[in-house]
Order: sequence, then C-alpha cells, then structure tokens
Amino acid sequence: MRNICLFNKLLILYLIIIISLGIILFTSQNLILIYFLIALSLIIIALYFYGVFIPDSNLFITNLKGKDLLKSKQEVIFRFDDGPHPVYTPILLDILKKQSIQAIFSVTGENCDKFPELLGQIADDNHIICNHSYSHSYFISLFSNNKLYEDLKKCNDSIERITGQKPKYYCPPMGHKSLSLIKVLKKLNLKVLNWDVWTKDTTSTKDQITNHIQNNLREKSIILFHDGIYPWTNPSRQNTIDSLLEIISWLDEKNIPFQTTNNTFESTRKYA
Repeated sequence: MRNICLFNKLLILYLIIIISLGIILFTSQNLILIYFLIALSLIIIALYFYGVFIPDSNLFITNLKGKDLLKSKQEVIFRFDDGPHPVYTPILLDILKKQSIQAIFSVTGENCDKFPELLGQIADDNHIICNHSYSHSYFISLFSNNKLYEDLKKCNDSIERITGQKPKYYCPPMGHKSLSLIKVLKKLNLKVLNWDVWTKDTTSTKDQITNHIQNNLREKSIILFHDGIYPWTNPSRQNTIDSLLEIISWLDEKNIPFQTTNNTFESTRKYA
C-alpha cells in the first residue's frame, strides 16, 4: 500500500465505509438510502477512472495538444514515444532529417541511459525531447507522490545529463494521469502534453495506420507514433516507418505543412 497514492487510499477507505453503511441500511430495509449510496459511489468511481485513464480528460490536469502549440492553422507534428530504440530511431531520424521535419520524441529515461548516443542525435537534430517517465510502468497512475516524483525526476536527470536540455513537457505513458501528478508537475516545472491522432501503430498494419491518420486528421494535430518496443505490442516498428513515409507524401500532396526544424515549439496556453 505504501506506493499507492493518497487519493487511491481514500477511495478504498470511502468504499469500505459505503459498503459498511450499506450493510447497516440493508438490515434496516432503508432502500432509498441504499440506492443513493450505490449511485453516489458509482459516480465517484466513474469520475476517478475518467480522470485517470482517459487521455483526453482534463478533470485532474490540463492536457496540452496541437492547438495549444502549433502556430499554423493546418500544421501537423509527428510524435514518437517509448524510445530511443537502437534499430528504429536512427531510421526515423534519417527520414525526418531529409525532409527537415521537426518531431517530438517522448523518451523513457531507461532507454536514454541505454542508448545515450541516440538521444544526443535527437537533440542535435533539433527535435523536441519530452519526459515519458523513467520506467514506463503500466501502473504509474498508482504511484505515490514520492515514487512518481523520483521516476519523473530520474528521467529528467538522464535527459539533461546527456543533452544539456531540461524537458518542458511530460507525456504520460498510455496517457494515464493521477492526482499525485499535480504536485509532481509543479515541482519539476513540467506540463502534460497529449496527442490529437493516435495512430495505433503498435498493433496495426501499415494500411490501417495510414487510413486511420487520413480519416482522423484535424487542424493543428500531434500525430502519435512509437519508435520503442514494449510488451503486448508488435515486436517490429516497420509498419510505423512505412506508414510514416506514406503519410509524409500524402501530407505533401494536400499541402499540409509540417513543423520544421527552424520553428520554435512553445505553449502559449495558460496552464493549470
């Protein structure tokens, strides 16, 4: 229980109290109060899960997206999560460099420490580097304040040690947040950066990825790909590379501009 955040503990305590009261009320046959307590509990649980597990939710924390960062109305920017990866990150960097395209690389501290030269190349090519946590734990939304702070700070420290840059944005793994994150973000001076189009490239074919982007693209979009490999995903990112090349050509045909390596990338939205 030590690593579960305070709100989670309070939620568990609340449910225990509600169940106890429900048992007492049930024995007294007060059905109206029983139904009220059940409804109240379901609403609180639903709001909690919405705030934590729905990436677009602003219930706990403000999400920055493409409209908050991109200047041109039609401009798009690519984002690559979970790297750097020794096989796929260099290929993606080569593609982007040939087109003078600036991208977001949302990196894990663990992979930064494993492949520091790749992180250095990302920085040298003037891409935006974001904190994607150190551990990329699938249970990061359950971390206590201290454990979450240590994880994110460790990633920040790895990025700064290797590149000399301090990240401005945090991209939560899976888009999951928590109330613990509020204090941690303030301590580390980070803002949450979300996406607009999730390509689902970790489990999809090239054609599925391409069609999904074309059907869901909107103005000022951050398009989310992955260059890293994690459990329960495809063991290859070749579909990501192939679909990226196709999407770049498609965007060129549509005269939709990319974020270029000469542009700045800074939020003008009031963040809370």
